Amino acid sequence: AWHTAETFPPAGTTREFYLDAQTNGLQPKAPQAAGQVQYQHDPQNPVPKLISVTNNEFEFPADYAQVEQRPDVVSFTSAALTTPLRITGQVQLDLFASSSAVDCDWDVRILDVTPDGKSISIVEGCMNAKFRDSLRNPKLLVPGKIYTFTLKTQKTSYQLPVGHKLRVDIQSSAAGFIFPNGGTAAGFDSDEQVVATQTVYTGGKQPTRIQFISDAAN
Repeated sequence: AWHTAETFPPAGTTREFYLDAQTNGLQPKAPQAAGQVQYQHDPQNPVPKLISVTNNEFEFPADYAQVEQRPDVVSFTSAALTTPLRITGQVQLDLFASSSAVDCDWDVRILDVTPDGKSISIVEGCMNAKFRDSLRNPKLLVPGKIYTFTLKTQKTSYQLPVGHKLRVDIQSSAAGFIFPNGGTAAGFDSDEQVVATQTVYTGGKQPTRIQFISDAAN
C-alpha cells in the first residue's frame, strides 16, 4: 500500500533497538552487560550483495538467510513482534567497533525475518572507516582502537507485520555494492591486502544501536 505524509521523513516516534552480542538479540533497552563479537574480513572472499544497486529491492526482495550463515556476517534479531512496526526514512546505526587493520568498510543491512525463516532485506548502508569524520579529510584507523561509527541506510517506508522479527546484519564487504576493502593505506586499487579481525561492541559503555522514525499508517 502507498504511504503518504506532509514531510519526509514524516513526524513520528524515534524508535531505538540495541544490539546484544551476548544473545545475538535486538532489544528496545540497552544491555547492561558489555559484550563483543568478532569476525574475519577477507577481501579475497567478500560477502555477496544479492540484488544489483540498479534494481528496486521492493520489487526483487532478496532473502539473505543463506548469506547470514557465513562467518563474516553477524546478525542481531529481535523477538517476534506483537504489534506492527513501521520504519520510515533512514535507519541510523551507531556502531562501536574496532579493526585490526588501518582501514575497513562497515556495511549494515536491516531485514524482515518472516515466520518461515526468510530474511528479507529492507535497506542497507555502508561506510569507509577512514571517512568516519569527514569525506574531505580521511583518517586511517589505529588498529584495535574502539571508534564510534555512524552509518545511515537508504530511505524506505516499510511495515513489519505481527509475528515477524527485525534483524540487523553487520559485515565488512558487499560484493557488487562496494569494492572489497584491502585494509591497508594503499587503497582499493592496490594489490596489497590483509585479512582483518573486526570487533563489534555492545552494551555497557559501548551501546551499539539502531534508530529510526516510526509513524502511524494513514
